[in-house]
Amino acid sequence: HGFAVAECWKFCVCASGVDVSDVAVKLALQSRLPAASKRNTPICRVPQSFNPLSKWARGKCAPKGRSSSLQPRCADGSCFQRASATALPFANRSFDAIMSSDVLEHLSKKDASLAVREFARVARTHLFLKIADRKEFKTGDLEQLRQAGVSVPESLHLTVQPRAYWLRLFEAAGFRLVKRLPALWWQGQHLVMTRDERPSPSLS
Repeated sequence: HGFAVAECWKFCVCASGVDVSDVAVKLALQSRLPAASKRNTPICRVPQSFNPLSKWARGKCAPKGRSSSLQPRCADGSCFQRASATALPFANRSFDAIMSSDVLEHLSKKDASLAVREFARVARTHLFLKIADRKEFKTGDLEQLRQAGVSVPESLHLTVQPRAYWLRLFEAAGFRLVKRLPALWWQGQHLVMTRDERPSPSLS
């Protein structure tokens, strides 16, 4: 929990995370914040004239063999907080980019559409998305819960759709695809999208 956020910190990128689960947020706070930190709101400090894409970036903010020296660089408010993807607790265009991994397929179609609009509202420039396009393979935990008398859905992937479906949603929200990242067939869609600032064609 909080892995992607901590990886951004290693490259001197300011980042914060949200999760709908209180348990996930608690685990992220416990595992990603240094023991010396008593706050969930460390100030984001990045070296001046620093390029996070440089091959030296990781060594700058997370020296090899000194993982304990990693300092949180939280982008907005708290490092980790509970929130729904359909109602993000951030101002319009308050982040340069949003990363979403294995989230959208767990929402209903209605909520997925709301989440897409929220991503587009909060992100200034880019979206990095990992979206499953198949029903989950491992259903043993769900079956155990059913046998125990717990009411659970047939599948945790509520919206299983091809890439074209998601592209239409994001394009309607003002983002266009710029790159598909390589992935194995079972890993779903890995998409990089950018805000579409191209002028609309004029009609004569």
